[in-house]
Amino acid sequence: MPRTEPFRAWSTFIVLGRVAPFGIVAVIGGGASATLAVRAGRRAFGPPPESWND
Repeated sequence: MPRTEPFRAWSTFIVLGRVAPFGIVAVIGGGASATLAVRAGRRAFGPPPESWND
Protein backbone atom coordinates (compact mmCIF):
# COMPACT_ATOMS: atom_id res chain seq x y z
CA MET A 1 0.00 0.00 0.00
CA PRO A 2 1.51 3.36 -0.95
CA ARG A 3 2.20 5.95 1.70
CA THR A 4 -0.24 8.81 1.22
CA GLU A 5 0.23 10.60 4.55
CA PRO A 6 2.95 13.01 3.31
CA PHE A 7 0.87 13.85 0.26
CA ARG A 8 -2.21 14.50 2.40
CA ALA A 9 -0.28 16.75 4.74
CA TRP A 10 1.28 18.65 1.83
CA SER A 11 -2.03 19.05 0.00
CA THR A 12 -3.71 20.21 3.23
CA PHE A 13 -1.15 22.98 3.62
CA ILE A 14 -1.59 23.98 -0.02
CA VAL A 15 -5.37 24.19 0.36
CA LEU A 16 -5.09 26.17 3.61
CA GLY A 17 -2.59 28.50 1.99
CA ARG A 18 -4.97 29.19 -0.86
CA VAL A 19 -8.09 29.57 1.29
CA ALA A 20 -6.62 31.59 4.19
CA PRO A 21 -6.48 34.93 2.31
CA PHE A 22 -10.20 34.68 1.59
CA GLY A 23 -10.92 34.15 5.28
CA ILE A 24 -8.76 37.11 6.25
CA VAL A 25 -10.50 39.32 3.71
CA ALA A 26 -13.90 38.10 4.93
CA VAL A 27 -13.06 39.07 8.52
CA ILE A 28 -11.81 42.50 7.47
CA GLY A 29 -14.82 43.05 5.20
CA GLY A 30 -17.26 41.92 7.87
CA GLY A 31 -15.73 44.25 10.43
CA ALA A 32 -15.78 47.18 8.04
CA SER A 33 -19.37 46.45 7.06
CA ALA A 34 -20.48 46.28 10.68
CA THR A 35 -18.71 49.56 11.45
CA LEU A 36 -20.34 51.29 8.49
CA ALA A 37 -23.75 49.91 9.45
CA VAL A 38 -23.43 51.21 13.01
CA ARG A 39 -22.33 54.62 11.78
CA ALA A 40 -25.17 54.78 9.27
CA GLY A 41 -27.70 53.73 11.92
CA ARG A 42 -26.49 56.37 14.35
CA ARG A 43 -26.58 59.00 11.62
CA ALA A 44 -30.11 58.01 10.59
CA PHE A 45 -31.68 57.48 14.03
CA GLY A 46 -29.45 59.41 16.42
CA PRO A 47 -27.94 58.03 19.59
CA PRO A 48 -29.78 55.31 21.51
CA PRO A 49 -31.98 56.43 24.41
CA GLU A 50 -30.64 56.34 27.96
CA SER A 51 -33.38 53.91 29.01
CA TRP A 52 -36.06 51.91 27.22
CA ASN A 53 -38.65 52.32 29.97
CA ASP A 54 -40.05 55.65 28.77
